[in-house]
Amino acid sequence: GFCRVLRLLRDYDWINEPLIINFNHELTNEQIFEMQTQFKADRSNLPPLCLMPSVAFHD
Repeated sequence: GFCRVLRLLRDYDWINEPLIINFNHELTNEQIFEMQTQFKADRSNLPPLCLMPSVAFHD
């Protein structure tokens, strides 16, 4: 499992896609779409590696 996480971190398209972590499937498809849209709009102001946990979206 740990090696798969390392591979994900190495191979993920960090420039074009946020890594949205949907704990307990709390986010709806609409919320995920909104997060992706916001990420693309703000991409130039965000750090190179961007994790978006569902907890941050609800706060």
